[in-house]
Amino acid sequence: MARAVPHVLTIAPGQNFADIIVRALFDGRLFDLDFGTDPARLADLVIYVPTQRVRRILEAAFAEALAPRPAILPRIRPLAEPGDPLDRIFAAGEGSALGDPFMATTRTITPVARRFGLLPLIERWRGHLRAALESPGHAPGAAASVRESLALSEALGRLIDEMRIAGVPLASLESTAPPGYDPARFDTYWEKTRAFLRIAAEFWPNALAEAGARDEMDIRLDAIDAEAARLEQEDPATPILVIGSTGSVAATARLMRAVSRLDHGAVVLPGLDLGLDTVGWDEIAAEDATLATRFAHPQAALKRTLAEIGIGRDDVPLLEPETAAETARNRMLSEALRPAESVDSWRAAIEAIDLHAALDGLSVVDAADEREEALAIAILMRETLETPGADVAFVTADRTLARRVAAELRRWDVDAEDSAGTSLAERSAGTLLRLFLRAARERDGGSVLALLRHPLIRLGHAAERLDALTDALELLVFRGRHFVPTLSLADRVRHALANPPSHPHDAAARVLTEVRTMLPAFSAELDAAFAPFSPGAPARTIADFAADLVETLTTLTRDDLGTSALDADPDASLLIDMLAEISAHGQNCVLEPVALGGAFDVFLSERIVPPVRGGDPRAAILGPLEARLVSASRMIVGGLNEGSFPPVAEEDPFLNRAMRLDLGLQPPERRIGQSAHDFAMLAGNRQVILTRAARVGGQPAIPSRFLRRLEAFAGKKRWDSVLMRGEGALELARLLDEPGPYAPVAPPEPIPAAPRVPTRLSITEIETLRRDPYAIYARHILKLAPLEPIEPALDARERGTLLHACLEAYAATEPPEDPELAAQHLREIGARLFEPIRHERELYHFWWQRFIGIIPDFVAFDRARRAAGHRILTETRGRLAIDLPTGDSVTISGKADRIEIDPHGALAILDYKSGTAPSTPTVERGLAPQLPITAAMALRGAFGPALAAMATELAHVTIGGSKPLDIAPIEPRTSSLAEVIAANWQRLETELAAFARGETAYRSRVNPAARDREGDYDHLARVREWSATGGSDEDGEAFESSAGEAGT
Repeated sequence: MARAVPHVLTIAPGQNFADIIVRALFDGRLFDLDFGTDPARLADLVIYVPTQRVRRILEAAFAEALAPRPAILPRIRPLAEPGDPLDRIFAAGEGSALGDPFMATTRTITPVARRFGLLPLIERWRGHLRAALESPGHAPGAAASVRESLALSEALGRLIDEMRIAGVPLASLESTAPPGYDPARFDTYWEKTRAFLRIAAEFWPNALAEAGARDEMDIRLDAIDAEAARLEQEDPATPILVIGSTGSVAATARLMRAVSRLDHGAVVLPGLDLGLDTVGWDEIAAEDATLATRFAHPQAALKRTLAEIGIGRDDVPLLEPETAAETARNRMLSEALRPAESVDSWRAAIEAIDLHAALDGLSVVDAADEREEALAIAILMRETLETPGADVAFVTADRTLARRVAAELRRWDVDAEDSAGTSLAERSAGTLLRLFLRAARERDGGSVLALLRHPLIRLGHAAERLDALTDALELLVFRGRHFVPTLSLADRVRHALANPPSHPHDAAARVLTEVRTMLPAFSAELDAAFAPFSPGAPARTIADFAADLVETLTTLTRDDLGTSALDADPDASLLIDMLAEISAHGQNCVLEPVALGGAFDVFLSERIVPPVRGGDPRAAILGPLEARLVSASRMIVGGLNEGSFPPVAEEDPFLNRAMRLDLGLQPPERRIGQSAHDFAMLAGNRQVILTRAARVGGQPAIPSRFLRRLEAFAGKKRWDSVLMRGEGALELARLLDEPGPYAPVAPPEPIPAAPRVPTRLSITEIETLRRDPYAIYARHILKLAPLEPIEPALDARERGTLLHACLEAYAATEPPEDPELAAQHLREIGARLFEPIRHERELYHFWWQRFIGIIPDFVAFDRARRAAGHRILTETRGRLAIDLPTGDSVTISGKADRIEIDPHGALAILDYKSGTAPSTPTVERGLAPQLPITAAMALRGAFGPALAAMATELAHVTIGGSKPLDIAPIEPRTSSLAEVIAANWQRLETELAAFARGETAYRSRVNPAARDREGDYDHLARVREWSATGGSDEDGEAFESSAGEAGT
């Protein structure tokens, strides 16, 4: 016979839920059955719990209480109800959840199948919206369009689920307007959306009927309703218990109502507030209250559940009495979070509550940023583990913070299991798919090399051989080269092998000939794998792409023995299952290959890989869902900022708040209410630490409303004391990474063993020798040559090289005398040389216009020089050996941009500059020695006997600057040009002799004016470490002065 008064109890926040349930069963406080002396009777007990994690916790509590006696545990069935209807409510997991038998006998439409089933409807709706708003938007199949449509399709499916959960029939959307609909309150978007939802409400049930299938949510909810109906009809003699659920899902609340009325049934609610006064309680969920009070209060869901069961709050006793400390803490939390309409009662409440006891055991860590917060949390967790038998739980909704804390704990070899798991997109198998699609789309060196260095890639080779081929591809093809994006990988390899650099890097020179010969076939294999997924490939269905990806990824991961690395990857099966499911249901989603990355990212990010069991059993990192009903010696709640805890109340893309309320659906604020209940349950723990960061992601963060409510209720003085308790962890965090006593290092001053000087130096390296001798030491003595960037972006250096090539090609010919014809000739040369960068459209047009501006002035300049009888020589190379007193010899080599011989046989040496030209004083001081050294070498016959003459003109020709062409001759003020040339050469000989004898060290950045330039070897010289103290300013000046004196 059913009970007249439902059997409903509650457990207060902060109490150990699982232990209390087990003790109450054995003590007979829940049922008049003797489980204590006859544990075998537990086999008849059925317990419904909210999540799989609660089931495991409860099983552990039973095992501990029964040890060492053998017993059959109760049947614990997860309702799999997170309490948030818009989240995935029934997650697959181990064990049997209510509804599984129904799903085994009914054809079920999976979420992926439903998403693709609704996708055509979404695409048509978006097309109508674009037309109505007169916006072209994205073409169907475009990257952004498909990604957005897939997200909207999922949102529509969730809306269908939510209406089913709330008991609102889809037919409600077919009506002309929901109750209370006022067209004046809604714009065109909502009008179009309402029309679309009417179509969707008719379309989807018909689609299910044609397929003979049902939504997974329908089956689950019907299973719960069927079980509730069975219990009401049969009233079984076996005991049934529902624990820990707030009843936020209507079907679950109906099951709770049925169980509570059974003779052997009971419901235990989590954290029902029995202390809030009647005024505050009556305001919660009241129809005339604000949205925050109706839906965002921590007790809103529980109050609705009580109404469904048919009882009031006064009918619900505590299962376990509260201690005085628990009462004080929970009363404080209740008052701090009370409805805003009645906070005027705080003054009386503060006097009635023992705030000293309420705040005892509560600490707040207010960190500067998320890194400091994570380190402080890790220290607190590590501290807890020092106590034998103590355990600690860190709860946060911020997954980035969770990963940071886990990483910090690894300092002490503490492996804390993150129960939230990780998305497949972040796992090895998921990154393989993402890297492959990016490489197929971009074809740039960085993307291709990232794919080839993925640990699962084999391409039919052993790991060692694949590494050698990847290194060869990087060094010979991608380093320092810039390719047209449309060029195939095989063509890039052929071009690179056919056009090796004049001075290859030592690492490239070490690539084996055998490996070089394999590169063309290797690159062709990659091209073949990329081809179906490249931007130029035809559009296809995502199902076809997914099927091909399975085969392609298997081929890419197969080694020389035919074994696929996917076979050994624990997450590969999840990836293959995901692709197979997309292949089975995605036939109506046609998209361009360029959109594949965004589309598959949607599915990869939603697939959660559960954590691997085996972490430290006393330390756990949990999300708010996983933490429900969890108890620990120390509870840490982190990331308490708005947007994280509580989450953002995101708007529904289809229904605004007013329309949702009119239809009987809850507004987005209900997520805040669930978060508030989670916070109250967690903060009720005896030892709890609340943490936040003032800045997150470099931006100021707003403290959680829960923290601000607590602060306002406790008052400044008490709250400051709570903050002081958290300062200890912050101090330890700061001390942990604080460097020891700082002893500034001296700038490096290496003097190598003989031979102490390079055997070769280029003319341009003479300036480096005077500004940064350490760079010469690293490059030529230590033989450390920096690698070129991978496919470097076109920059000012490339522009300068291009302009040089154009002007040198023009000057090397005999241009027409007619200015217009000469300009046309230079324009044609430029068009030919600029062609390789035409794909960089913006850069090409900008550089080309600057080049066009140079043409008239340069043609006139060149014509004037030729008319004066000057013979023009370009790209003239020369070399000259300097024999030093130590017996060493240094060969100086280089080329001159332009050498002219006037009618009298004198030389004019010109250097093109696309940047700022050095001033005459800088040249005189020897800090820009290129032209004087070139002139000195020419005088000594380095460029051949015909040019062994004195230079009477040295000039920098600035091109493409603020002026299209600017001639800057070197005109010494206190000496002649010949004296400047002689002084620079003598200084060079003196410097090299000093280095060769070991009298001068190879100091780093001896010239202060060069400090603002990043050198290739600054990191090796530890410049940032010693330059902060101004370490070498005086030394640099002394070096420059002594060198200058030696050269005069």
